[in-house]
Amino acid sequence: MLTKRKCGSACRAEITGFAEAVVNFTDNFVSPRDQADKPEFPFRTVSTQKSDHVYIQVEDCEFLVGLALSKIQNAAAEYSLFLPAIQNVLIGAYKMFRLFFGEFSSFRKKNLQKFKERLEYFFGRYLPLLKLHRMPLLDYLNGAAFLPLSGPTYLNVVSLSSELVEEFPAIQKILILYQDKVLYYSISRRDLPSLFRYLTQSLLPMTIGDELDYQSRSTHGRFLRGPSDITIDAPLTGDDALPTVHIYNYNEAEDTEELVKYQMMVYRSLNATVCMFTTEEVTRRLMRNIDSYLGSELSKVASQIGDW
Repeated sequence: MLTKRKCGSACRAEITGFAEAVVNFTDNFVSPRDQADKPEFPFRTVSTQKSDHVYIQVEDCEFLVGLALSKIQNAAAEYSLFLPAIQNVLIGAYKMFRLFFGEFSSFRKKNLQKFKERLEYFFGRYLPLLKLHRMPLLDYLNGAAFLPLSGPTYLNVVSLSSELVEEFPAIQKILILYQDKVLYYSISRRDLPSLFRYLTQSLLPMTIGDELDYQSRSTHGRFLRGPSDITIDAPLTGDDALPTVHIYNYNEAEDTEELVKYQMMVYRSLNATVCMFTTEEVTRRLMRNIDSYLGSELSKVASQIGDW
């Protein structure tokens, strides 16, 4: 998949051939020890007279994700390139795709044509949104911001998460935020930056208008995604279906992490957001019960943090 428009087969062959040549050629200079200790995303950078190139290898080096930036255009825009930062941006873009659609390899095996279309759909829209000259430092570093809390306040947050899981065993993983800062998480650290970026830069800003209107009528919390009406018992299908994400789950028997598809429920009250992940069936009745529980408990914790 190439984002470069009006690129024929010869152009595509030249671009992909150059990328593969860079990776294969530089592999000749990597020692066997370094090969064995490869990072999660091996990378290569190369600078030519006209452009800078950054490539990352993903999924056991089966796929290449790369970016070429024109030196002339960057100089005209007075934009200084720092290739390690561009490398992190590429890794973040791949992780964002993986979060919603799973790994390239499994998607490709299921339906090659749909895989190609999904690449075009996602990266064609996602890459133009990355304003590199205005990107927050946390995005460059693939990080997440945490809110420091006092001991008693943090204990209340941990207690809320523990009691929530105990009350609703279907909930397997949790992520809690206050405004745009992380309070608590039980998801894998590998998934935290991507989920944090999606929530703080996409989902929460998109729903802020509805939230202000809702809070003017009620102090109770609400689900940000899924069915608008949870008072009935109809199946969660079509527009009412919950979003799904692919995040890592620790396999204790094999001491490894594997990518698993989860349904995601996002509940918000008074600037506090709770993301709940489950592989089990979710019904409107379950969502009603969670709403009844979090409607009071989450608002208490959020008010306490706001007063702190």
